[in-house]
Amino acid sequence: MRLRVSCNIVCRRLLLDVCIQGAGADDHDLTTAGKSFLNPDRLVWVVVGDLAKVEAGIRELNLGTVHVVDADGNSIR
Repeated sequence: MRLRVSCNIVCRRLLLDVCIQGAGADDHDLTTAGKSFLNPDRLVWVVVGDLAKVEAGIRELNLGTVHVVDADGNSIR
């Protein structure tokens, strides 16, 4: 559920950035258009931060497999 909510927020923000103000698009139009650009099942989340502080919270979200990499993209575990 959190993934879908986050996707809706991202979709709306993305579309608001590219839409011309006053075009008359409502939330339904924006959500429908956003779904054609973003597929929640194929999203990849990139989280940057202090691993000791964020890892447990990220894992609690149960969004999928967590891959930990270093600053060069090398797998740590």
